[in-house]
Formats: sequence, structure tokens, C-alpha cells
Amino acid sequence: MQQLFLDYWGAFVGLVAVVGVWITWRQTRKNKTDTRNVANSSENVTQKGGSGTTVNEARNSKDVDQSG
Repeated sequence: MQQLFLDYWGAFVGLVAVVGVWITWRQTRKNKTDTRNVANSSENVTQKGGSGTTVNEARNSKDVDQSG
């Protein structure tokens, strides 16, 4: 009886490991969004980017907070 429990426990742990690897693989392959923010003649602007490449531009603007 104890051996049967250990067999099921091992199968469960193996399944959890496979699912974890699959989730990690999917997240690394996920498309990343590119962001381009432009503030032209603006005041008090906050620009933030996504998970991909971020380009922030501020032309003739005041008090601009940029992050990527």
C-alpha cells in the first residue's frame, strides 16, 4: 500500500514539474509589445512603456516623467 502511494506521489510531482516547465517556456516565448510615446508642446506628462522596446520623446515639453 505504501509503495502505491509513493508511485502516485512521484507521478504527481512529475506532472507538476512538466506543467511548470511548460508555463515557463510559454512566458519566455510571449510576444513583447513595443511602445512609442511622443509628447509635443505638453506639460505634466507621464510616459511609460510596455514589456518590449520603449521609445519616449518629449519635444518642447515641461515636467515630463519617462520610464521604459
